[in-house]
Amino acid sequence: MPDRIFRYDIAFLLFYVLATVYFFYPGMLSPDSVSFFKQARSGQINDWQSPFLITSVGYLDRIIAGPILPLVFQTSTLAVALYLLATSIYPQRALGRAAIYAVLILPPVWGLIGVIWADNWMHATLMLAFAVGIMGGSHPDRVKGYLLLVVASILFVAAVGLRHNAVAATPPLFAVIALLAGIRYRWVPMVIVVATVGSLTASSYLNSTLATRHVDLTQILFAYDLAGTSIEKGEILFSDRYPSIVPDVPSLDKVRENFGSGKNYVCIFRVCKKTEPFATRSDSENDIAELRADWLRAITSSTSSYLDHRMRMAKYVLGLDGGPLWYPGPALIMHKNNLGFEFSDNSLRRAYRGFLSIFLPTPLYSQAIFLLVAIGSFIVAFVSYICYSTSRFMVAAGLLASGILYEIGVIGAAVTPDFRYSLWLDITCWIGTSILIIAPSSKRIS
Repeated sequence: MPDRIFRYDIAFLLFYVLATVYFFYPGMLSPDSVSFFKQARSGQINDWQSPFLITSVGYLDRIIAGPILPLVFQTSTLAVALYLLATSIYPQRALGRAAIYAVLILPPVWGLIGVIWADNWMHATLMLAFAVGIMGGSHPDRVKGYLLLVVASILFVAAVGLRHNAVAATPPLFAVIALLAGIRYRWVPMVIVVATVGSLTASSYLNSTLATRHVDLTQILFAYDLAGTSIEKGEILFSDRYPSIVPDVPSLDKVRENFGSGKNYVCIFRVCKKTEPFATRSDSENDIAELRADWLRAITSSTSSYLDHRMRMAKYVLGLDGGPLWYPGPALIMHKNNLGFEFSDNSLRRAYRGFLSIFLPTPLYSQAIFLLVAIGSFIVAFVSYICYSTSRFMVAAGLLASGILYEIGVIGAAVTPDFRYSLWLDITCWIGTSILIIAPSSKRIS
């Protein structure tokens, strides 16, 4: 009977993948996505974005030109990951598996899975790594279990290599796998440190090897925070009214006065000469990029201004200020590009996107609610595991903690208030809470 039940699971997931590929065919593109393909096709890969992702997209693009294979990959990988996770936790309980699969049709998840982004690749690969890891940690055959753990380790390196901040989500997952593998509690912290540092080191080496041009670390740090400073929709960071939005922020004239002509600039979008003054610039995009970096230097010199900026960004990310959290709604089809990629729209696809847009003003898109639910569920799951030693409670607690840590990292890193950055919290919150609610009384994962 379990084989028959699993066949139904496979049939549902296959239908889901095919339907999703149809609705998004050949794959939605944002400016980031277009950049992936341009770098992959030119062979000039920088480490501003993940070189591992760009190289992988390039291989798929050479097989079938366009975003269709990346779309199939990110959709099917997440489906396979959830299948392995659900059948490991609930081999005899269809309701539990259905609750896990339901995250796929959660509007925030389903509405984003068709955009070719590093986030989607990371979510799918990280969930697959965790699923394979708990299979290996709980496998009755020691040799097969070790082999699965090796595969999981490779997948964790790949997941961390797909996004710079993915490492924030891994420590709780490593802890769960270690405990399932029989590691004693006192050794678990060491396992977490070794696995986290190891995956970060290996993925960093992988990306540095694949990159043909390296972006200076200070540029990356500047960019991660300067992206978060653009809190007014559709406005350039250095508009005249921006200094009035955040108290004590230097005006554009003040920035030019302090870091004006003749100074060295942090060039973000291209390599610049060591002594190239602002006055000689002709490319407006590069002018803005350098001024943003200068603005960041200025704002970080004032602690009160920077803390105010951090607080505002936290409110934006969590949706506590009533401001718009960017989300690719029905208007996003495919970013304009000169790569020959086009989106063939029809009434069914428009109806699908229109259906998803109904949920935009609902709590399903409130990160504050998801974070509160995740924290509450984690407390319950952790206490339940301590009291009953049920593996499923431990898995739930690990997933919830992973989502919470990742979201805290998003808030702390001051990235732009973009919904995709918080999607890992939504996925783990849904699955972890579902496992917590439906967890049976058996002690071990099958």
